Amino acid sequence: MIRKMKNKKAYAVSDKLQSERGFTLAELLATIAIMAIVMGVVAGGASSLIKVYKSIRLRADAQTLLSTSVMAVSDEMYTAHDIVTDSTGKVTTFVSDDIGTVTISQGSFTDADGQTLNCIMINGNNVVASKTQVLGLNVEFKDDAGNQATPTYDETSKVFTFSVNVNDSTGTIDETQTVKIHAITDTPEESTEGTT
Repeated sequence: MIRKMKNKKAYAVSDKLQSERGFTLAELLATIAIMAIVMGVVAGGASSLIKVYKSIRLRADAQTLLSTSVMAVSDEMYTAHDIVTDSTGKVTTFVSDDIGTVTISQGSFTDADGQTLNCIMINGNNVVASKTQVLGLNVEFKDDAGNQATPTYDETSKVFTFSVNVNDSTGTIDETQTVKIHAITDTPEESTEGTT
């Protein structure tokens, strides 16, 4: 009995496959319409995901650039000597062991040759400037009000204070970090006072 049922099912499938009848035009159009709707949903979701990914990636790159910039400037300020400030405590020049004399004006660092350092020099090499151009990000010194600013130096406590800002032209990215660094190197006049 079981064998007969199996044979009947096999014949039914075989008959169905061999029948001349195909899909109707309405069935084909309905299938195409359903496939188009599904593809539209998938394509719309994929483009949204790509947009979100790019936004997250740009923010991550900005945070990496910010931390790299803060580290580079902190290292230079940490070992700075012969620090000159104006009457408001803003740093105008200092001497770096890696770069030499550095002049600061309105948040822009320049070396003795007058070349802008983009405030991201590590061991005399501009490690981030080319990346900022590719990513479309800007690295700047800014004050609390968002204006371009210059690092300040308190001669009594020997502490540099500066804020580094990373932003893009669209205003989507605006990351700022304020740092206080204690300079370890005394000026030559101060270092000779205690030695006799």
